[in-house]
Amino acid sequence: MNKRPMSEEHKQKIRDSIAKKKAAAGEPTGGIAKIKDIKLTPQDVKSLKLIRARKTLPGFVEHVLRDMNGKTVRTAEHQEAWWEHFKYSVGIGKTSLLLAPMAHGKTNWIAIALPLWLLGQNENLRIMLVSSAEKIATERLSTIGDYIRYSEPYKELFPWVTQDTSAEWNTNRINVVRKGSDGGMVGSVNASISAYGYTSREGIGARCDVLIFDDVVDENNSRNPAGRDTLRNLVETQWLTRSEPVPIYDRWGNILSDNPIVVVIGTRYNPEDWYGHCLASPTGYCSMVQAISQDFKGIDCTIVGALADKEHPMYTKFKNSPIIKSSEYDALYDAIAMGETDSTSNVDNSKVDQPIVT
Repeated sequence: MNKRPMSEEHKQKIRDSIAKKKAAAGEPTGGIAKIKDIKLTPQDVKSLKLIRARKTLPGFVEHVLRDMNGKTVRTAEHQEAWWEHFKYSVGIGKTSLLLAPMAHGKTNWIAIALPLWLLGQNENLRIMLVSSAEKIATERLSTIGDYIRYSEPYKELFPWVTQDTSAEWNTNRINVVRKGSDGGMVGSVNASISAYGYTSREGIGARCDVLIFDDVVDENNSRNPAGRDTLRNLVETQWLTRSEPVPIYDRWGNILSDNPIVVVIGTRYNPEDWYGHCLASPTGYCSMVQAISQDFKGIDCTIVGALADKEHPMYTKFKNSPIIKSSEYDALYDAIAMGETDSTSNVDNSKVDQPIVT
């Protein structure tokens, strides 16, 4: 397997780290002009990986998450784009919406890894997961709980995140030990992480700092107008009102967000589903729509709701990417992506990547 080239930013971080070590040891710090001049010990490599895992979601995923065979996972470029989109959306105070095909890692990254990583940033956070069904939501929570209790890489990375044996730990709620010195709702009756189906009444009255909608739209609730209206009503009146409008800090006193963090991930099933409403509401949502080819060689990516005076990473970091290609959002995009066009369509289907729903 070919190794990915090391970025100049990464090289400079290594140079700075070595220079600090030399300065602390009283050694000369000059003379490191090229990356090949840097001799890293195994402990240096481990320390740098831990730093990256604590600071970034891609680093965390590669350090902690395991696939079904128990193997570590690598970050694909389309997943790195999710992380950049999340940071951008939070930074401009909007809900982060990510739409991408099935089986490309959205749930593992956003519904499992992101809550685990955020809890490591501040164990006093209150995180809420909402899915299309109770069973799906509780399965996500069970996986998160297993990582907290049994994952050695997670314990190594965030040793301060531990199960609170004096509080609830069940199918809908789990709690970790909270610390007053880190700020946040230490004495809150709300769980560290809770999980519900969107029709559940269990979450009424609860509050959260982070709200994640994980595939809340499915084939059943998007099939007819009544189902779509019910979902939208519940999401907007019962769930979106659960997040509290207060700044969020990490355990070191750095601000994570000026507002509650709200993230939506999903796959399109109907042009008139709730996601369509979100795409039509760019003042409140910053959306990334990906259509990824099945051979992973190309990504058609559309951004909706970015600020004119703050460029989205899609147009900067990924500007020259051979993998991710920028595209303009089109009203016909949904119909094309879901295979609902016919021979009478004026759309050139040869210019459209693989379907959103595969």
